[in-house]
Amino acid sequence: MGRVASTTAWNEEEDAELKQSLHQKEAITAQMISIISTRLNSLQTVANSRRLGLECDLRVNSDYCSKMVLGLQDPYENRVGTSGKTKTISSTAIASNQAMMERLFGPEEKSQLRTQVLKKNKVELQKNENRRNARVLLEKQLQASIEGHITRTVESFAYTVHDADGTGSSNSSVYINAKLLLLHTFERMRIAHGKKNFKRFLLSEVSCTLFEQVFWLAFCHFYQKQSMPQQRVLVDEISAKYVKMIASLHGNIDYIFRIYPYAVSSGVYWGFYYLFPGSRHLYTPEFKNEIYLFVCELLLGLKLCPVSVQSMRKEYFPDEILDDANARYKHLLKPLSAPSGSLGSSSAADLLHLPRVNLGAPALPSQSMKKAASESYLGKQALNDNTIERILETSHGDNSNSRTSQRRTHQVRSLFNVSQLSPLMKEYFGSPTKSVKKPCFLLRTTPFDGCPVGGEGTYHKFYRRKTQRNYASESLKEQEKCAREIQKVHSDTRREIETLHETRDVVLSSGKKALQAYCTLLITKKHAAEEEEAQAAASSTASNGGVMTRNGAK
Repeated sequence: MGRVASTTAWNEEEDAELKQSLHQKEAITAQMISIISTRLNSLQTVANSRRLGLECDLRVNSDYCSKMVLGLQDPYENRVGTSGKTKTISSTAIASNQAMMERLFGPEEKSQLRTQVLKKNKVELQKNENRRNARVLLEKQLQASIEGHITRTVESFAYTVHDADGTGSSNSSVYINAKLLLLHTFERMRIAHGKKNFKRFLLSEVSCTLFEQVFWLAFCHFYQKQSMPQQRVLVDEISAKYVKMIASLHGNIDYIFRIYPYAVSSGVYWGFYYLFPGSRHLYTPEFKNEIYLFVCELLLGLKLCPVSVQSMRKEYFPDEILDDANARYKHLLKPLSAPSGSLGSSSAADLLHLPRVNLGAPALPSQSMKKAASESYLGKQALNDNTIERILETSHGDNSNSRTSQRRTHQVRSLFNVSQLSPLMKEYFGSPTKSVKKPCFLLRTTPFDGCPVGGEGTYHKFYRRKTQRNYASESLKEQEKCAREIQKVHSDTRREIETLHETRDVVLSSGKKALQAYCTLLITKKHAAEEEEAQAAASSTASNGGVMTRNGAK
């Protein structure tokens, strides 16, 4: 009897331990499920933010980009960072300990390195201060030069072909101090290496002349209607100066293709700011983005992604980020500070004075200032031909209206010759020349005017209604059918959940042998399902082989 009682007690203890271990496993499993679900939700959030950033990369006037998307944060590190306590040591204690160590073992090398770093930091601070003072002095000179034309606007001046005769800016009524504007641009730039050489190249005579012609080309493109003859003459002059500039450089050609377009773009913007101060309400950050994109595409001869241009611009001109933010903040404060009665009239008057704006056409969400289709310049660049003739090509009559009214749903994929010449080089040679290298074609998507990016932005859902009668009765039948199906799914799901709960209670309450038997049953079902899948795959393969044999016999 004692042996039977001890055996019963041992079995009861084993069952209790088994139940306790099962409960622990269930708790651990639930905890792991919650951790994995939290991780998946974080991944989904990061993926959505990444997709939004990539969509904003292709917008010209977007402040958000993919670089601003934060990575996946580890909740454990955040928790440790917030709850952890760090001990801080006062500076006096550090100084006393360092002095004692120097008395005992002599001065260490780290202190010497520290003093060298401090001296270097002082030198950098002095350089930054000198650069800031030089920039302030240049801004004072530019501000003093506008006293004679402080009310001049872009609408009050028209550029003519007579001004582009190649003799300089003396024939024009607007004097451009190109060297002062480019020097002001250079002082605002941040270049890591070769600053002196680039400054010498930027302020050269050829560079200043090219800058003046690019400025007038941008003026005709943005603010002067029906200026295609002037643009053709300016492009001819720019191509000639561009080739001379490349020929003058021997080992520093990287300046032209990496830094120079952005320097010219900044100089063109500040040229508008100081040469036509009466239209400063038009020089918005969006207009600055358009200037950079236009000049870089002109000098590089390529269709560029807007986010690439803005990224390089922020690298060379880090101060412009704060300037653009202040300009947007002031622009937002103007409607709040204006009285309610004069708000509508002033905004309407400003809209009427905006140049080259089509008030009758609906505005696209990605374009803040739509230029006239008949006056577009680089917008007429061909999708598969990289020539100035294609850039200057104009559309006539109703064809232009029909083209602009049709909106493409996807960007065009075309072959791009990587080894081809720039359009300015082709214009200089005057005849189509073959490339020195073997043609290398690359399949890429070409940006299209007024066309959004692919994906969800271009998918337009529409419904095709068929002619049918009795909409109300058909709708009622479909609703009843849907309700029956939902009720059936709910009942089946509830029944399956109850069956699972009953099976779990029976297995857990029947002891270790019942649990082993249940596991054996699950393994048997798994093997049976795998055998059925293998048989189905073999039968489908055999049927396909028979069909192929029969076709071969025929």
